[in-house]
Amino acid sequence: MLIISLIAILAGLALKAFLLNPLRLGATKYFIEAARGEKKAGDIGLIGYAFGSGRYKNIVKTLFLRDLYIFLWSLLFLIPGIIKSYEYARIPYILAERPDLETEEVFELSKRMMSGEKFDVFILGLSFIGWMFIVLLSFGLAAVFYVSPYINMTDAELYEVLKTKIGWYSYTQENYGMQYNYGDAKNFSLMGEINYPQQQIDTDKMI
Repeated sequence: MLIISLIAILAGLALKAFLLNPLRLGATKYFIEAARGEKKAGDIGLIGYAFGSGRYKNIVKTLFLRDLYIFLWSLLFLIPGIIKSYEYARIPYILAERPDLETEEVFELSKRMMSGEKFDVFILGLSFIGWMFIVLLSFGLAAVFYVSPYINMTDAELYEVLKTKIGWYSYTQENYGMQYNYGDAKNFSLMGEINYPQQQIDTDKMI
């Protein structure tokens, strides 16, 4: 019985690492481009992006390490794990744009984006609680057709805002390297900076 349980756990971890995480990253890339107006509703061809990006191994490794680190930090009375989950929250977004970046660079970028913003992002998450009641009342249908896309679009807008905070420009894969401008981060305030999905953010100066 114990052996069967271990096999089931390992199979679940492998499924998440090699299939679910890459699929989720493809969805993340879709919402990033949709938030910029580059993708329309129903255009879901990017879901399999990770598998054809040429950086599948790097994506799997980086997302696996993110999950592993969060799990290990969670062993320390849970709260450190929650803090780290916020610190690493931008990793899928960074990988969706730059799957060529080394794992250490991706972690460092996410850390800088979330530095000083974890509480504000937590408050942003609380603002969606009311939508959860609608999801329950609709037996989950609202989540599929509106709430989940709305939350994901808001998160994509948040990512764009946090990129401006550290002055990072997501160059194409042909232009390797990261660019920072630390001067703006000191006076940066997240609250009030996010454009919700009905308002298109201007990214011309960011790309």
